[in-house]
Order: sequence, then C-alpha cells, then structure tokens
Amino acid sequence: MTKPRSALLALAVLTSPCFAQEAPKPAALSPAEQATSKELLGLVGEFVKAFDAGDAATIAATFTKDAQVSDDRGSTHGRDAIQARFARYFATNPKSKIEIKVDSLRVLSPDVIVENGHSIIKTAEGHALPETTKYSVVYVRQDGKWLQSSLRDEPADELTIPDRLKALEWLVGDWVTESANAVVATSVKWSDDRHYLLRDFTITVEGEPAIKGTQRIGWDASRKQIRSWLFDSRGGFGEGYWTRTGEQWMIKAHGVGNDGSTASATQLLSRMGRDHIRWSSFDRTQGSESAPDLEEITLVRKPPAPGSK
Repeated sequence: MTKPRSALLALAVLTSPCFAQEAPKPAALSPAEQATSKELLGLVGEFVKAFDAGDAATIAATFTKDAQVSDDRGSTHGRDAIQARFARYFATNPKSKIEIKVDSLRVLSPDVIVENGHSIIKTAEGHALPETTKYSVVYVRQDGKWLQSSLRDEPADELTIPDRLKALEWLVGDWVTESANAVVATSVKWSDDRHYLLRDFTITVEGEPAIKGTQRIGWDASRKQIRSWLFDSRGGFGEGYWTRTGEQWMIKAHGVGNDGSTASATQLLSRMGRDHIRWSSFDRTQGSESAPDLEEITLVRKPPAPGSK
C-alpha cells in the first residue's frame, strides 16, 4: 500500500493550490503509479475545464453509467440524470467557475480510490462570496479508465453566515406580481453585516395599501438550517424553516394573527431563471381546521430604473 499512497500524495500536491509554490518532492514513482497519477490529475482537470465552460455532457462523461451525485439539494442517479442536473445548474448560473483543492486520497483497492477535498464555486453575477463545499468522490477503474462512481458535496464546516445564505442571494432585488385587482411588491436586500437577507413587501388592493410587512432571513445555528421571521402591519407574526431541493425552497411556515389565531402552511419557492419566481402555498391550516391551497403566483424581477447602475 505504501507505493500507491506515494503516487496519490504526488497527485494531491499537484492539484492543491496551497502547495503550488513550494511542493515537497514525492518519492520516485513506478511507471504504473505515474500513469495513475497522470490519469487522475487529468480527470480532475477535465472536470474543472468542463465546469468552467458550462459543458454538462463532458462532465457527465467523467462519471460511470450508474454513478450517484448527492448534496443538500438531493441525490441524482445515473449518467444521463447527472448530465441533466448540471445542465440545469449552468442554465441558472451561467459562466460559473470552480476551483478544486484536494485534501486527501486513499487507496481502497487497485481499482478504487477515495478523494476528499474542497470545491469553491464563483458565479458571474458579481457575488462577493464564493460557495465553498466539502466533497468526497469515489473513483473506480473500468476498462482501464478512471471514472467517478459517486460524488458527495456538503457545506464546509468553516462556512460563515453569509456563505450559508449565499444560496438565496439571487432573491436580492425588487419583485412584483399583479392580478386583476391586487399588486404584490417585494424588495430584498442584504443587511449591513450580511448576516440576514431583509425583505419588505406591500400588498395593494384596488389601488389601496392592504398590508405591509417585513421579513428577516437568517441562519439558525441550533438547527443548522435557514430560518425566517416575519412581521406584518396588522400585528401578526410568523416564522419559517427553509429546505432546499434543487432550485426550489420548501418553507414550513407557522404564524399568529393579531387576534391570537394560528396558521400554518407549506410554501414552495421556485427559481425559474434569473428574473422569475413561482410561489405556492399548500397544506394550509387555520387554527385546528384545514384551509384551501392558495393559487400559485409568479413574481417578476423589476428592471432597474432608467439611469441607475
């Protein structure tokens, strides 16, 4: 096992930027070890190049036919489904770039290698904070070629609160939806310390303000989950717990009216591209009674005012 580990150390050194300037010299490698290191390094480089180019097909080709990709958004099985998953990501996050830092590699057998590391994704939307995750990938050798058999991503332990909320940064801006007699306008911005997303909303009915409210979206460290707190102009308040599935967020919401009545609902917030959001509310209760679902609405991002940057 000693010699394969030396080959993997060489790969770790070559792929980790923290060793880029003064890398220790690995022990001499056999021709077979050199070939393994070169192929694995090539596979990592191929993945990075394809990701930066938004090439979902090439990324999928680095996986086995029955591979699995898992993260906090859910699991995807099979090469075709993995290609579709990355294609959806690139459609929503064009021109994203990835940096991979290999932390460790472990040989389980001559044809199975486990790699652990960190990936940093930077979007092209001007976000100040990159998305950092820990990953674990299992490589298997099939027909003489190394491929990814499974890939697991999870939030890095060292993530800051702004890092954790970054997945919702696309909400920042002004949004509006209109019906025959009502207009809902909502505005989202970062708090000064970037520890919260702040949302203000106004519902106007037949030209007259009906209700206003404010919401704070933050990180609940005790539950390790995004949580929100809402207060309306009538004296009601509520909270919600957010769970991500792909480009959708499911919010389990509970509230209390100004008369002491209680309500709950499951809300679904779906990102439909950069400038559209779908919102629905179902499994609703009022007190101890069930309540009908609300009609799904679509919010559209308002364009910037003329002359603004």
